[in-house]
Amino acid sequence: STFPAWPPQGGGQSRLYNLYAQLAQQHDVVLACLGQEKRHLRLLPNLTEHVCPESMGQRLHTKALQAGRSVSVGDIGAIDGILKNQPYLDLLETLCADADLVVASHPYLYRAVRAVWPGPIAYDAHNVEADMKAAILQGQRNPSALLEKVQKIEAACVKESQWLVACSEQDLSRFRELYGDIDCPTAVVGNGVDVALSSYNSCEARRAIRQRLNPAAQAESILFMGSWHGPNIEAGKIIVELARQRPQYQFWLLGSLCQHPDFKQLPENVIPLGLLPEAEKQVVMSAASIALNPMTSGSGTNLKMLDYAAWGLDIISTPFGNRGIHFEDATEVSLAEADQFAIAIDALLQMTDEHRNARTKRARHRVETEFDWSACAQGMLDCIGGDWQ
Repeated sequence: STFPAWPPQGGGQSRLYNLYAQLAQQHDVVLACLGQEKRHLRLLPNLTEHVCPESMGQRLHTKALQAGRSVSVGDIGAIDGILKNQPYLDLLETLCADADLVVASHPYLYRAVRAVWPGPIAYDAHNVEADMKAAILQGQRNPSALLEKVQKIEAACVKESQWLVACSEQDLSRFRELYGDIDCPTAVVGNGVDVALSSYNSCEARRAIRQRLNPAAQAESILFMGSWHGPNIEAGKIIVELARQRPQYQFWLLGSLCQHPDFKQLPENVIPLGLLPEAEKQVVMSAASIALNPMTSGSGTNLKMLDYAAWGLDIISTPFGNRGIHFEDATEVSLAEADQFAIAIDALLQMTDEHRNARTKRARHRVETEFDWSACAQGMLDCIGGDWQ
């Protein structure tokens, strides 16, 4: 992986940690990740993480690609730049010596894998990267050159894998559109949530928590959670505009997107919480009135939807943001296009507590039965236990 699993703060990290923690209950799992500092952690009895920093050669390679572009291209830079990172290649070769299978979590380190490992590989696709990067790179300098790199490396992962898992049926269908028939076994392994770590809170309980946090505050508190990631940045800008339309409400931004330069000057009713320790994040998830998911781009599924529902938050999402999860409109969540969110918020806040609690309880039950990580991981466990060996 081009990023470490621990601590699991963003959606990608959460998938990486929680999915492979489930696999580690039956298999010996070792993660070989890029990261800020060198480290070796035993996260669970059968789950170990090794993190290697970028080398100077890799950083210079990425810096050259970054020139003249305002969005991060670090993962695209890793496609070729990883071959300039000898410490990572040495680490990977050492770990592969004892491996039965190497899984590419994202496609960007495929060339590193093939440089040291001639054996079987599999592909854990978080997104359709070709589509994701096409949206992010729109308007950037010479996007076609970078998109060609992404498409080639993603195609290699799809075509050479012993098995492939994706977050949704839509992503699997899109892979077939882009790269032709998929010869290997496939499965949908969606994003999930650790239900045991999420405490359901009713409308009444949330109101009481907000009152304890700030007895003088009367405004409803409306949450958006996201990492510094292109589709989240787009959604965050929608939140900022929404806050201008509804100054009577308070909007909370949670996650690393708060560090993005576009969120330095915010309306007074937008509170950037940033990255929080887990205990403080739990307070936010327990106190907010409503959670928003105004996503208009990206692929895979939005893990934040499951977090919201597990904590009992009222959810307003675009239909696009609900892809691969399929919460029911009106009875579990509210679905609206992004330009209708202000109206949807007003309508939701006019509902009785009894009505709102009934919706959030149904959504929480869906998460418990369909989206706990133990259920999500089963498709990958079935692939590992298949006849590819």
